[in-house]
Amino acid sequence: IFFRPVLLIYPKAAMQSLRCCGKWRHALSPKSLRRYSTRTEDYFEMVKQDEMVQLILNRPDVLNVMDDGFFDALHQHMVQFDEDTALRCVVLAAEGRHFSAGLDLKAASNMFLKGASLTSKAALAGSVALGQVAGTSPTSPTESGMPAMRNQRLYRQIKRWQGSISSLQQCRLPVIAACHGQCVGSGVDLVTAADIRLCTKDTVFSVKETNVGIVADLGTLHRLGHIVGRGIARELAFTGRPLKADRALSTGFVNEVYDTKDEMMEGAMRLAQEISANSALAVQGTKHVMNFAEENSLEAGLEHVALWNSSFLKSDDLVQAMVGFLQKRPPNYSDHVVPDARVAGTAQG
Repeated sequence: IFFRPVLLIYPKAAMQSLRCCGKWRHALSPKSLRRYSTRTEDYFEMVKQDEMVQLILNRPDVLNVMDDGFFDALHQHMVQFDEDTALRCVVLAAEGRHFSAGLDLKAASNMFLKGASLTSKAALAGSVALGQVAGTSPTSPTESGMPAMRNQRLYRQIKRWQGSISSLQQCRLPVIAACHGQCVGSGVDLVTAADIRLCTKDTVFSVKETNVGIVADLGTLHRLGHIVGRGIARELAFTGRPLKADRALSTGFVNEVYDTKDEMMEGAMRLAQEISANSALAVQGTKHVMNFAEENSLEAGLEHVALWNSSFLKSDDLVQAMVGFLQKRPPNYSDHVVPDARVAGTAQG
């Protein structure tokens, strides 16, 4: 997991100390948007407008790489959004030249090979991860014995990071990923967990794990086939070939390609506004039903949606829709899906 290729774009950036961007420089949104910070501000900025929220990766100085703190912050934000019954849609975007260069190799190697020299970390990383080197450990390079305990620690770390990425999919709100520049490794894991992807014409997606000798483990291999189909997903994963914007559009990986970042963000917010104008109960219920259908058989999916509608069809929103149609006015929706406890617990290791 810690071989993920974060530094394929600008290797020197990985050796910089991890620090938050000293100044908020977001220029993607209208000036009318309200800005506020949380304790996760080292990694993200949030911009909220009415029923929509932008979650912005905000460490452009290190190409928005992902370390352990990133995954914790992402999970905290998604729990917050899921529990905020006033929100209707999330737009995920990034500050700087690139969406994300993936996992922070330096921080991850420090975590799993604490105490070893840089040379030793590079030499030992793969074998330690597989428990193949006696006398080495992700937490103590001098620890001897069988690898069961240290492998459990690595397993729990991977599961926690997987849960953080999966919180996008499990959140009841639709998530739109707006990508630009390079989106590498864990960046692809992140955007495949979104419901909708948009990008600029210069965007390049890359499933690079195979090129550096590991199996992608945060969700790309499990979600990509549902998005672009079995053959293309395996081609991209087996070869590590870059997926450029034009092909990303033709394969269905992204819904639309824009000339500039500003145009993309305007398009993303228009789409979010259109989604937010519908009944939250209907939109969030639709996401829940579609998620279930992707993970189960057709028969099970049909049974599930039949049970869903027989339980929740009779709602104030349905009445509002009918009255609004008869009176030729926009309906005043108020219902929503109750927040899912799985989101709050999804990143627990």
